[in-house]
Amino acid sequence: MTSTAHHGYGAGDDLQQPLSVAFLPLLGSLIFTGAAVLAICGLPRANSLTWAGVFGYAICYVLIALLAHSITMWAVCRGFRAQLDASAGPLIIGLWMAVAWLPLLWILVQEHSAWVAAVPPLIAGHGVVFLRRWLGTAELPDEPETRSLFAMREEPSLLSVVAAPALSALAFQAGIVLIILDQPFTAGLLMAAGAVYPVWRFPMRMKVSTGARRRSVAIGSFDVLLLTSIALIPFLRSVVLMGGLGGLLPHVAASGAAPAMKGAVEKPAASDYSGIILFVPAKPKEKLVPPPPMQHTALLGAHAKPLVIPFDGAYWYFKVPDPRPKPDARVVKGDPIKANVHSTDFRPLAMEAHQMLGSPIRMDCCTSMRVSIRNGDNRIGAIHVELILKEKGRSQSLGTEVLRSSVATQIPLDRAPVDETLSFPIPASVKAKKFDEIAVVIKAARERSRAGAKLAVQEFTLVP
Repeated sequence: MTSTAHHGYGAGDDLQQPLSVAFLPLLGSLIFTGAAVLAICGLPRANSLTWAGVFGYAICYVLIALLAHSITMWAVCRGFRAQLDASAGPLIIGLWMAVAWLPLLWILVQEHSAWVAAVPPLIAGHGVVFLRRWLGTAELPDEPETRSLFAMREEPSLLSVVAAPALSALAFQAGIVLIILDQPFTAGLLMAAGAVYPVWRFPMRMKVSTGARRRSVAIGSFDVLLLTSIALIPFLRSVVLMGGLGGLLPHVAASGAAPAMKGAVEKPAASDYSGIILFVPAKPKEKLVPPPPMQHTALLGAHAKPLVIPFDGAYWYFKVPDPRPKPDARVVKGDPIKANVHSTDFRPLAMEAHQMLGSPIRMDCCTSMRVSIRNGDNRIGAIHVELILKEKGRSQSLGTEVLRSSVATQIPLDRAPVDETLSFPIPASVKAKKFDEIAVVIKAARERSRAGAKLAVQEFTLVP
């Protein structure tokens, strides 16, 4: 007979508890420790930490999780003493590694880091180890201790043998696909589900001494603390990421800052930025000579040439519902196709391109406006483009068009940037108006709205 059902978790030798009881402390700690981490562990301000601050924040976050976990285990043992024959101490140690990763998970989620996909499988794996040791059996399913001489063992069906491994493999593969589609958190949940079966079937020691378990938890806690500290490195005041390390860490701000625009507010290093204004390299400027009004062209019997306006303006990145970047927005120079800009929370990221013309142009000079765009984005999800003409606070939308290259069901990761031209008719009802600014509003699909689209406006063409 089996002498105990959950070695080291406080049960007597003559008591066997069902596995379902073990879900009480496991789910309770995941829920309440997770709630405490969400409520308390916010991101530090950009460029605000010293190296001591990085480790200090990491220690505080892990201690907050440990305190919430300990209180939850004590409350569960007190509130469910009739169903749960276990003391709080062994449960705190046995379940700690399943919840210790929650601060790191929350930090990576807020940073929109692809590494968030690696954390849920760790949580699931340690949770499964706890459940296996609670059950206290090394071989699953159980074999009867005695059987008749003539007993026939029923062979399991092929479906029951391959179903669990196949589902586990499918979950891992689906998680990899979602990582490619820039949905790392959902990918992590799928990979966590896929990790349950292999961890459950992996041979492990059921009886572990208290000293060995404590040493294992101490080593695991150090690993959690180290990785949490690494996740906070981007918030250093002056951080230089050498070699490949910079690509492994999440991005919290654009690099390569240019001098601030005239009139911009200069902020201390320990401040957050509400948005990013990205300027493209300057291009040679030519005096704009707009086509004459269409009625003049018809009277003269001449054919006016289209007017081409190269884009040399700025790209705005800011969070919804803000209408534009605030005065403290960071000003940088770069290429929007190469820029890696993400929202640092759950709010969608807005992206707009703005071209100033210097002198106003009458809308009756042309029948339509074409916008040439280079799409270097290889993520799945439609991108819509709205064209707006502005002057002195007034604006006129010319409608919204979709980038055809963004609606493909399959996009190769190595696809070269695609050049497209969108045409926007100018309605007759606005012919009397003028404009001195062109705004291109980039509207990404909901599933990819927390990252800036990797596309660049090339030029505008006024068609007579």
